[in-house]
Formats: sequence, C-alpha cells, structure tokens
Amino acid sequence: MHLPPKVSPAVVVTGMLSLQQLGYGVAKGIPSLVIAAASFDDVLAIGGFSICIGLALPGTYSTMESALHGPLSLIYGVLVGTVAGVILSFTKLWNKSWKRTTVIMLASLSIMFGMKALSYSGSGAMGAMTLGLISSYSWVNGVPTTFASEANANFVHSVEKQVSIIWDIIFEPILFGFIGSALDFSLIPPGSLVKSVCIICIGTTIRLCSAYLATSKSGFSTKERIFVALAWLPKATVQAALCSVPLMTLKQTMSSDDVNYLQYLEWTEQILSTAILSICITAPIGVIAIKSLGKKWLEKDGTMGNSEDDTTVGV
Repeated sequence: MHLPPKVSPAVVVTGMLSLQQLGYGVAKGIPSLVIAAASFDDVLAIGGFSICIGLALPGTYSTMESALHGPLSLIYGVLVGTVAGVILSFTKLWNKSWKRTTVIMLASLSIMFGMKALSYSGSGAMGAMTLGLISSYSWVNGVPTTFASEANANFVHSVEKQVSIIWDIIFEPILFGFIGSALDFSLIPPGSLVKSVCIICIGTTIRLCSAYLATSKSGFSTKERIFVALAWLPKATVQAALCSVPLMTLKQTMSSDDVNYLQYLEWTEQILSTAILSICITAPIGVIAIKSLGKKWLEKDGTMGNSEDDTTVGV
C-alpha cells in the first residue's frame, strides 16, 4: 500500500493564479487547465486512497464498502456541489460582489467539513470544485432566468479576485503552517530512506512523462507542455494530511499482540517517511519551476483579475 501521487493545490494554485493575474498563458487557458486538473487529481487520489487503505489494513472496512467508497465519494460530491451551485446562481439574492464571495466561501467550507464528518473527504473536494463550476457557468450565462439578475462575466472575475486576496492574506499562511507542523523527520526510519527516494524519483519521472504526453493534442508548444508537466510536480498538502492516516488507523484497528502487527507497523512507517520526503523534494522544485519558467515559457497575452466589478448591482 502506498500513497497515490497527488498534486499539491496549495503550491500549484498559488503559483498558477499569480501567473494568470499577470496574463501568462491566459489565451490558451494554461493556468486554468493546470488548476482544474490538479484539483480533480486530488479528488481521484483521495478516493483511491480510501479504497486502498480499506483493503490493505485488516478490519478497516469490508471489501464491498472499500470498493464502493471511492465511486460514492465522487457521486455525492457532484450532487452536493450541484445543489449548492444552483443556490449560488440566484444573483437576485446575491446581488453584491461581497455577498457572492462570502456565500461561495461559506458553502465550500461547509461542504468540505460536512463531508469529512461523514467520512467522505473526497466528496468535499469534488463538491467544492463542482460548486465553483456550476456557479461560474450560471453567472456568465445568467441562468436560471427566474432567479438570476443578468448574465455578467464580471461576477466571476470579482469573486476570483476577492477570494485570491483572502487566500494570500489568511488561508495560505495557515495552510503552510499546518503542513510544516505535520512534518516530523524523527519518524523517518533510516533504513527506508534510500528506498523512499528511489520510489519518489521513479514515480515522478513516470508522472512527468505521462503529463507531457497527455497534452500532445492540446495545441501547446513543446515548452508549454514541459511547463504543464513540471507544474503538476509539487506534492505537499494532501501528503501532509494523509501520510499519518495508515499508522493511526493501524493502531486503532489492530492489536499490538497480533502476529502481523510489527510487519504492518514497518509498512505504515515507510509510507509516512516516503510522503514526508516527497514533500521536501518535489514542493521546492515545483515552486522554482513555476516561478522561474512560467514567465519565460508562457506567452503573456492578457491580464486577469483586474476587471472592474459589476456596476449594475453595486459592490
């Protein structure tokens, strides 16, 4: 059992939003593509993680429960996010920019924490992403006509700008503080260090090649395809959140007197050490790649986030 290779939204989203606001790659939609793919990647990986840990650790879930947990997480997330997105489309009610920003953040946080409390963490991420997709489509197209004041793309841009400011000032420092506190190098078994680094290098190489090949029909240049592959490199947020789950689950579900306990304990510690090392190796490289290569390899073709707020409904 191992942790799936997840992209870190904390690293990727921050870097790509910065490039998008400066206008790099906007015409081809590269920042939006990277952000959307990174988010969906995490949703699928969390669902897969839930299935794998249930099958790997004895007594956690039944085989049927483990098999259904991942697909159900995606289905529940889409349903909850769609309902919340439809409610957010009522711009006659959310008739000011600050109201839309407030309600989209409250709805997203409610979905995340609510689904986590129900043991469907993957549903929370999928629900928040679906919520943003449905609400932005509704605002741009002015649907449903009965409850929407008008079709206005500036609704999306103003909310994006305000959420980015809140993220930069409040949530980003908190998130990275939590990630740092989750890293405990004393838990890395010395004997697993070389194995962990080899696994990370092999997995990262395969992932980079796969990401490059996946964009072969995208119309991107070679440098843009390489940049997209490198932008999906960082690991941090989800690894920090999940790396200790196998060890904690083992201690909760298996007695230390069990004949297989020491073997399972060694495996869970190896998972923990590999996740910690993956954060330390890939996150800095990914940040450097995004910051240094984004402005060199992406075309500057516009600016985002500087649209004036909606004038018809006020601020």
